[in-house]
Amino acid sequence: MSSTIGTKPDTQDMVIVHRAFRREFRLMPDLVADVADGNVRRAAVLAGHCRDIATGLQHHHETEDDLLWPVLLARRRWTRKPMFTRCAAGRSSSPRPAGPGRSASA
Repeated sequence: MSSTIGTKPDTQDMVIVHRAFRREFRLMPDLVADVADGNVRRAAVLAGHCRDIATGLQHHHETEDDLLWPVLLARRRWTRKPMFTRCAAGRSSSPRPAGPGRSASA
């Protein structure tokens, strides 16, 4: 669980979560390719895993959009850094599917 020491938050949890999502998406193509022809049971398990990871990433991004980005945008010094510009551009162009409490254009 993250904690705050002084005025700086502990961001180690974010590093771990991002690393986990990148790992899972990096492994998916090989996992799919390794499913034997006709192995419907394995394909179904893998499809469920892929769906769960994609759903988790969507929820993660929605939480970042709601809680993290407003704080970062309020800190003007961050907006001049190249990494921030790349991340902000990616966030604003990401479509957000309709879901509970959200419209398709949100």
